[in-house]
Amino acid sequence: LRNALGGPWTLTNAHRNNCVRSKSPSSCEYKDQGASDGDRILYDATRVTMLDAGSKLLPNVGGKNDRYVTWARLQQRSTGKQFMFASTHLEPAKDKGGAGALYQNRRDQAKVVAQTIAKHNPDGLPAFVVGALNSSRFPHDYSPTNAPYDVLTAAGYVDPLGAGWRTTKT
Repeated sequence: LRNALGGPWTLTNAHRNNCVRSKSPSSCEYKDQGASDGDRILYDATRVTMLDAGSKLLPNVGGKNDRYVTWARLQQRSTGKQFMFASTHLEPAKDKGGAGALYQNRRDQAKVVAQTIAKHNPDGLPAFVVGALNSSRFPHDYSPTNAPYDVLTAAGYVDPLGAGWRTTKT
């Protein structure tokens, strides 16, 4: 996407994998690159300045891929105002027959997302969290409640779309 957009579009971290050869996980010789697999933040460097950035590996109870939250503290060039931005992709696999382990894992992952942002945002800057939470506002055998949503709203985040538990708003 960055290559297609060109110009001022920049990634907070260009490394995909924490390997000496960060573009491929094959035959990985570990090297901490601050990588977050496919979870990246893309920003327009003519409009904002990146002040700090990082990522955190999320808990995983058997999903095929590691999951991360990636975050950045950014400053809007025109106003000087700072804000936090985070992106994540929680575990997409669904429990079979109401087992609950993957549902609980998404809840735990959302807790780590909220804790990570809080840790890197001691000044209480406005914070935006985006991503695939792989949750639903309707009950299913694999998701009895909207756990990631509940965790993030309990941490003080506001849902601009009003997609709370069992709402039917479009």
